[in-house]
Parts: sequence; C-alpha cells; structure tokens
Amino acid sequence: MISVRPATLDDSERIADIHVKTWQAAYAGVMPQDFLDRLDLGARTAMWRRAIDGRTPPGGIFLAEVDSEVV
Repeated sequence: MISVRPATLDDSERIADIHVKTWQAAYAGVMPQDFLDRLDLGARTAMWRRAIDGRTPPGGIFLAEVDSEVV
C-alpha cells in the first residue's frame, strides 16, 4: 500500500538517510567522491528537523510510505 502524508519530526532521520544515500548514488562520478563520502547524516537530520518544524514554505513537507515504511 502506498500513501502520502505530512512529515513529522520523528521522520527527520529517515528522510535525511534517504537524502544522503540518494545524493551519493545520483552524483557518483559527477561530484567528487570525497564530498559525497562526507555527507553527514547528523547534519542532514538537523536540516530536515528545522524544515519540518515550521520553517518551510506553506504546504509543508510530505513523504511517501510503502507498507508503512518511509521511502
């Protein structure tokens, strides 16, 4: 089952993990590998926490779930 819902602060780390892994896969061979290797999950989690915690444009942040797993 696929669903879309507003993101919550509890989703921050999972979203950050997807964000980092997506960049590392998408930009491999395009951006310097050392840059991609240094992408920091903690920093990205903090960034997403700030974004979800009301510092976003109107409409907020939504995420997709497949069988209750954030994807």
